[in-house]
Amino acid sequence: MGSLKDFFSKKPDTTNQDPHQYDRLGLTPLLHAVINHDREKIEKLLEAGANINQGSGPKTLLGMAEDVDYPKNTTALHLIAFYPQAEIAELLVQKGAQLDAKDAAKRTPLDYAIMMYQNFGGQKYVKKPWRPGYKQKMEQAEASAEAVINVLLRAGAEQNDMRIPDTLAKKHRVWQDEQKTKKQGPGPSAPF
Repeated sequence: MGSLKDFFSKKPDTTNQDPHQYDRLGLTPLLHAVINHDREKIEKLLEAGANINQGSGPKTLLGMAEDVDYPKNTTALHLIAFYPQAEIAELLVQKGAQLDAKDAAKRTPLDYAIMMYQNFGGQKYVKKPWRPGYKQKMEQAEASAEAVINVLLRAGAEQNDMRIPDTLAKKHRVWQDEQKTKKQGPGPSAPF
């Protein structure tokens, strides 16, 4: 028998778990796969019938000792916005993830993506000379969050509590205008 520290440091094994069953952290196997950016496992779980819109549940008493704390009803789309990765966000949207799902704090996946974009954007200006490459890592993370915001907006996500940063809002309006132009087709030709 190991120590309590060993017990709490073990990550939950979700290999043979019911896809709808919560673990001690209040997470399903699908939510763990999303956090780990495991596209293959996400696809297998969805094929096995995992509910793409099932939110996180309550932590057990043992789970409360963990550092991770997600509001109840945090869905896979919330988590991929929190741990931004656009390709998985696209997969979840294509598979029917609810764009307007709200966690217990009434935040949508778009709210999460905007928070992460602002967080990473602000962090790149923090001077950490002892950490080489820190600014570049924050810029990459900011770009990942921006890509998730674009996926959500293009899929039709509506703004909730968080304000979309002006630069992203402008880019999205340009994209919307391009889409309208494509649908309308070319304008009338000038007679010669």
